[in-house]
Amino acid sequence: MANIPTFTAVFHPWHCDTMGHVNTRHYAAVFDDASLHMLALISPNRPDLGWADVTCKLTYRREITAGTCVQVVSRVNEIGTRSMSINHTMKSIDAAEVFAEADVKIVRFDKQSRSAVPIEDAIKTKLAPV
Repeated sequence: MANIPTFTAVFHPWHCDTMGHVNTRHYAAVFDDASLHMLALISPNRPDLGWADVTCKLTYRREITAGTCVQVVSRVNEIGTRSMSINHTMKSIDAAEVFAEADVKIVRFDKQSRSAVPIEDAIKTKLAPV
């Protein structure tokens, strides 16, 4: 799946820390929302199944200050039997600057057994290269 927009936001002064730039906790929230948006696009909402993050690596590239508008674009890098890897890139609204990236590995998760299960074929088909 190619890069698709999954989140757009503006950062406000209350997102900033004592250094005057956006605090890391807010990056995590933005990337989490982008993941939820991405997953809503590729998998139906099911009461018995969900997704669970197992790793998340954040890379900060440039400072973000209050008033900065950003857009996150996301793509699935790899899909396995029970897990997939997603990359989120946070850019300036004009895409001229990259502020941060998140590489997230998630597993398909059975809510009752609390364990990983195979990703459905319909999801794999949707994500297959054209």
